Formats: sequence, structure tokens, C-alpha cells
Amino acid sequence: MVVKSKLVSMHVADLNDTFQMLRRYKLRLNATKCSFGVGSEKFLSYMITHRGIEINPAQVKAINSLQPPRNPKEVQRLTRMTAALNRFISRSLDRRRPFFQLLNKWKGFEWTEECSLAFQQLKEYLSQPPIMSRPEIDEVMFAYIVVADHAVSLVLIRVENNV
Repeated sequence: MVVKSKLVSMHVADLNDTFQMLRRYKLRLNATKCSFGVGSEKFLSYMITHRGIEINPAQVKAINSLQPPRNPKEVQRLTRMTAALNRFISRSLDRRRPFFQLLNKWKGFEWTEECSLAFQQLKEYLSQPPIMSRPEIDEVMFAYIVVADHAVSLVLIRVENNV
């Protein structure tokens, strides 16, 4: 959980609201896993900046430096690495589906053209990943819902006023 305030002067009030909500629902935090006063830096494998929550560039670099997997263990490594970035990848399951299908095949390993294409598209997508940010009050948002045979996902997209 990240509590991020727009103004430094409002941060204590925002923390107070958060703690009141935690108390109301009888939720507890592990004090050894809490950090306070985190500025623009890496936090829980994400980058917290003034713009919002971003992918840690080291994770993107690690994926971009990967060679195409040559065996199931390397595919598992790729799927673990991309799972950590799941919330930043639109239609994540669809993009990673060829890798999961490859792992479900127990009769031999075959890195197909479909896998190569998905791998390359994933790297290209991660070259300009989205930034998660809090919407403004009364801001118009679009909800995109994707329903497939294997997954359901939803994303809220901010409407940019280019007037």
C-alpha cells in the first residue's frame, strides 16, 4: 500500500485518513514492512515519483536483456519476471499467453514463431510503459473491460483534453 499526497502539507492528514480506515476495518500493518517519508525512489520494486507509480527501469532492462528462452525453466523465469510487472502491462494475460501455453505442453519444448513474436512485442511494449496515477476529482474516465475465454480484465483510462 502506498499513501501518496499531492501536497506535502496534506500528507499527515492523508496518513491519518488511511490509518482510520485501517482501524475501521480492523486491518493491521506489519511495522517491519512499513516505510515512511519515501520520496522519488524505488519502493517495493516500483518507482514512486511525482508523476505516479512507474515500473522499475532495472526490471525492464532485465527483460530486454533476455535472450529467447531455450527450455521450460527459462520460460518459467520469463513468466515470473513479467508477473511482477502485470499491473503495468495492458492485456497482460493475452500478451503472455504463448509462454503459458508453452509451459503446459509436457511433450517437448518448442519455441514457436508465435512465442518469438509475443516476446518481441512484450519488449517493445515495455520500452514505454504506462504510469499509474491517481485520478482527479470529477475527472472523466473510461472503463475498458476485456472478457476472454481465459481471463477478465478491466482498466481505467484517463480522458486527455487536447483542446
